Amino acid sequence: MCALYYGYWHFVLYGLGWGKRPFMANRQYRFSKLLHNMWFTWLGAAQWTLWEIGFAHCYATGRLPHTPMASWSLPDYAWCVACVILVPLHREVHFYVVHRFEHIRCVYRWIHSLHHRNTDIEPFAGLCMHPIEHLYYYSCFMTVLYLPAAPVFYFKWSGVHAMISPGASHSGYEDHWQVSISRLLSRPSFLAAARKNRIYIGTAFSILLIFSVLLFLYLAQSDQYHYLHHKFFECNYGTNGLPLDHWFGTFRDSIEQTGSTTYKGAATIDKLDNKKVASLDKKATLMGMSDTGTIIYYFATAIIFGLAIAAAIEIEGVNRLALPGLSHPQTIAAIVAFGPYIFGVILTIYMTRNALSRPKYTLLFPFHKEKLLGQFGFHLLAGILFTSIPVYHAMSTILSDPGESIYFSIYGKFAAFGVNRLSAVWPRHPRSR
Repeated sequence: MCALYYGYWHFVLYGLGWGKRPFMANRQYRFSKLLHNMWFTWLGAAQWTLWEIGFAHCYATGRLPHTPMASWSLPDYAWCVACVILVPLHREVHFYVVHRFEHIRCVYRWIHSLHHRNTDIEPFAGLCMHPIEHLYYYSCFMTVLYLPAAPVFYFKWSGVHAMISPGASHSGYEDHWQVSISRLLSRPSFLAAARKNRIYIGTAFSILLIFSVLLFLYLAQSDQYHYLHHKFFECNYGTNGLPLDHWFGTFRDSIEQTGSTTYKGAATIDKLDNKKVASLDKKATLMGMSDTGTIIYYFATAIIFGLAIAAAIEIEGVNRLALPGLSHPQTIAAIVAFGPYIFGVILTIYMTRNALSRPKYTLLFPFHKEKLLGQFGFHLLAGILFTSIPVYHAMSTILSDPGESIYFSIYGKFAAFGVNRLSAVWPRHPRSR
């Protein structure tokens, strides 16, 4: 699915040339950049698959409650619809909070900077992230751990939404959706079939149109808003849905460097014309040697993921690892959830000359001027709550015995194994028994 969706947008825009209004004129196509982006996109899809397996295991073994649809009552259906509607809204808030958090220098330097190798984006750049960023990016579907009796579909829809939605928003074109649809509908073969089978084609087209409006208004938008973020880095952390960037002073309203009247952040940007953007974009390649700090962080990443997988499949020795005061599941979960950030801080200090002479600038740029007990502290706390905490609870749920997850700690007696909480507290209709 991931390959088809991202591949479709790349093929029709860069292969068939359907797009006519690129954000960057006279761009130079590089196959090495495409391979770079496809590789890290594949890693993102692979990690989602591992999480999908882990959560399926939790549902199957009673670590998370699950009620088959055949036994749903009206409240269960209503709650499912509400959860589906909740996903895009939650994703708006989640994306801003996590994305802004990842731009703190000690996090950005080792994790998020890989995504920003693409200053002139293309579809596969959307999910081209460091594996640790994938880890925290996918924390959006881990909300299922805290919602009462959230249906399995909520977990699936939230994860799939996170996996494919960046494709179109990173297209690099302003007109990709309109052009692709108009090209399809104007083909002679389509028009001839429409004239010959008006009733069937009309009905099918109406259904397709309704589905397209609901799905592609969010998934297939061309996104100058986010393109500005890739060009200038320190602005437009959210989307053009909820006005979070407006509220927190990180909105940039112009593609020209000096044209914005809204950005209030502390980032200073050197002259950044299209030539400079193209030069920076050449970093998006698998060729060449990374710097020492990046190589060290890759080794640490491999150790963290290796430890998590070894614990999940219960390799002898690893399954007894425990820090003082913590159980084995809590130890592994803490290392996976908090280890990347802690190690990033240590590595930044170690790799930066005179790091402690200006510690706030070294670690916190471009938010170094914000107050620790003010706006920065608020976003720091929100970032941890939206990234490390869900990952910690997800890992501990997978590794713990049934009944010991955060879900059962929250809902207690209502969380009987295999019983939907809404069904437990709301009597079913007689026909559903």
